[in-house]
Amino acid sequence: MATSTNNYNLTKPSPEDFYDIEVQNENMEVIDGKLKELETGVDEVQTQLGVHMGDYVRNAGFGVTGGTLTAYILTLTPAPTVYIDGQQFTILPHIDCGTTPSLNINGLGALTILKQDGSAVAAGDIKANKPLALVRVGSNFFMRSGSSGDVGFFAKYIGNTDWDLKYDAIALPQNSAPAWTKTTSGSPTESVAGGILSCNSGNTNGNNISYTSSSGLVVPSKTKKVTFRVKVSSGSTNGAGFRVYINDGVRVCLVAFRSSGDIIYYDGSGYITLASGFVFSSYFVGSIELSSGSGLKVFINDVQAGSTISYNSVSYAGSQNYISFGAYNDSTTSIWDLDYINYVLDFEVENPITLVNRVTQGSYIHSNENVQLTLDSAQSMSVDFSTPTSIASSSFLTSGSARPQVLVNGWIVVPVMDETNKTIIIRVSKNGGVDWETLCTISNGTVNSSGALSVGSSVSIGFASSGNSIYVLAWRFSSSGSKGTICLWTIDASTQTNTNIYSMKRDIEEQNTIGAGCYLVMDSTLTLQATWCSKNATYANSFNIRYSKSIDGGYLWATPTQITNVNTSGYDRQYPVLVMKANNPIIIYNQTYSGSANCIMISYYNGSSWVGTDYGSNILYNGGSFGQYSSSATVTSDGAIHVVWYGVDSSSSGTFNIFYSKSTNGGVSWSTGLKLTFDTSAGYSNYTPTIVGDLNNNLWVNWHHYLDSGSTWSKIYKVVYTNSSSSWSSVTAITSNSSGRVASPSFCDNCNNFTEPLCVYQDNVSNAVKLTGIFDISSTQQIIPSINNAVFGNQIMAMGMGTLKTLGNSLKRYNGFVSRKSKGWS
Repeated sequence: MATSTNNYNLTKPSPEDFYDIEVQNENMEVIDGKLKELETGVDEVQTQLGVHMGDYVRNAGFGVTGGTLTAYILTLTPAPTVYIDGQQFTILPHIDCGTTPSLNINGLGALTILKQDGSAVAAGDIKANKPLALVRVGSNFFMRSGSSGDVGFFAKYIGNTDWDLKYDAIALPQNSAPAWTKTTSGSPTESVAGGILSCNSGNTNGNNISYTSSSGLVVPSKTKKVTFRVKVSSGSTNGAGFRVYINDGVRVCLVAFRSSGDIIYYDGSGYITLASGFVFSSYFVGSIELSSGSGLKVFINDVQAGSTISYNSVSYAGSQNYISFGAYNDSTTSIWDLDYINYVLDFEVENPITLVNRVTQGSYIHSNENVQLTLDSAQSMSVDFSTPTSIASSSFLTSGSARPQVLVNGWIVVPVMDETNKTIIIRVSKNGGVDWETLCTISNGTVNSSGALSVGSSVSIGFASSGNSIYVLAWRFSSSGSKGTICLWTIDASTQTNTNIYSMKRDIEEQNTIGAGCYLVMDSTLTLQATWCSKNATYANSFNIRYSKSIDGGYLWATPTQITNVNTSGYDRQYPVLVMKANNPIIIYNQTYSGSANCIMISYYNGSSWVGTDYGSNILYNGGSFGQYSSSATVTSDGAIHVVWYGVDSSSSGTFNIFYSKSTNGGVSWSTGLKLTFDTSAGYSNYTPTIVGDLNNNLWVNWHHYLDSGSTWSKIYKVVYTNSSSSWSSVTAITSNSSGRVASPSFCDNCNNFTEPLCVYQDNVSNAVKLTGIFDISSTQQIIPSINNAVFGNQIMAMGMGTLKTLGNSLKRYNGFVSRKSKGWS
């Protein structure tokens, strides 16, 4: 008996049935009909797919560009037939852009590409093989994200609601997304250009224009805040000028800024003057805070204007949660230009918050809030100061024992000494050496009395770093007559403000007499190791070397060790230098004696005890009756210890030259001293060498050399050792001054990836401290400090591509800008 199929009900004859051609024909008709339905459906799907793919408003087209660096070409399939506002395209540029590039899609015409804020694109802003999202508005393509690194204003608010009501004017507020509600009376005018909203209230009393946005639910216990950047160019003192409303669902706060310089608020019955005497004709950053606990506060450029107004004294009860801004009741013209306006609720957060997922190397970051941010995965920055740059506008003292440091956040810190005022000044650059400022100072305010620092050309300081912390070792005069106390200061550079931190000192020990030189090192176990020279009650006749260490960042110190113990008048051991080998300290110093024992000496710790504490067992170089001074040392990655110093020998006729020696067995034995300079003319001496090695164990030695018999004209010179050929280069000058004294170079010892090492020196010719070198600064996390109002100089340049985050526990306010534009908001 025949049966039927489940889906199309085709007849299936049973095995005992005879063949029936009519049954077969019926089955074929059914199959034919179903195939036709399927064919028609496929055609309809293909048609809809084509429409969908060609809808470049809802779906971004993607393609690799052709054309030139200033005229990109893109061909898409299906081809758009006309440009429409809101169309989205993601391009993969085939070449870095030139100045003001354009994009022509399928021959529809070349439209200029602009940044998010409407400003022009500079050469190199668009990178090859880095995707760039664009949106067509008017006669331009505006960047949305991507290869340029421009991500525009950022804001992140964390709490019950996460939203962003920032406004950076690409379109009028009523046409932006989300849209603001526009209300007008009379005939005011408005326009948008270059990211700025300009409004003219007109010259009729009663004219007004306002824009309002609902802001969602409120957490009543938290502060509400509006932040804006605006200028009020003209207008009458009679009206409200530029006004801002905040409504927290309980009270409405209205504050206005008049062109006359008055700030007023509304108390429910009339306007009350809050503060006067401001200049609003230039851009300023204003903010208004309202909370039931703190009342109303108004800030101009982050400084509170006028007094705090009690919460119950502002305006009237309200039922809607919104913000609004505009102008009202000017009997003459009121014109204001608005850069942006943010509505903020403050919430507490415990974990870092991602603000911007992708910041490109070379972008500038700044914020209009007192918050601290980080840029993770910041990578590295190449720095070229082959032409020396000034880092301080006075010829402060530099020293080989106070070496510059590069912190993990990429900042460069340099200690200098004001010998006249007995002050240590820490200079810092937060953008690869381009701009410099004072991080902090150390001084007790006196130069001769007890407590004064002992700093100068003969009494230097020690300097070291770990992470973003820096450490300063220095002598101060004790209260007990002329005795001295060796002290340490610990500084967190990422949070330190420019203040005098003398009171933060940690005393290590007091000695009878201060000696010349001290040195400080942070080893790989995060142990601070320090050495200095002094006279004490036990060894009162000679300066000797002492040593101590701290395992807690300088808070507590081990009882100092007396490394040398000479006690004969005329014998002194001074200018100690400290290096580490397998975390064991090695101290190199010089001995001076009026007779025949002038030496460069060494004492080292072998893991269980100190070796070389007595004369005869610790001589690195014996100059006999000729003086040897001011050593500098470094350890290269192959474990070799390298030392340079300046001294006299029998062939130099009393002129000082530069000498070098090395040890390959941890300081047990040393190579024969090698002269690197060969001057013999009276006055033409060489002084204060500094040495450093690179990643390939090549060596650089810098020093200053006098070029006249009166020793009044000196330059910085260098010589380089190439490890692969085991050869020293000829001596060459780094500075080109034709007169005057340039002296006391000091190498950075924790930045070893360089073509020319980072070096600072004292320049008396231009009355400055200078920096030179060609080097890479590496950083895994840039710390972006608290910044007020993004004023000039308060911007951080991203050293590499990274993620912008908040730094740990903080309030919820994060507003600012990430841009490849340098300096400024407009």
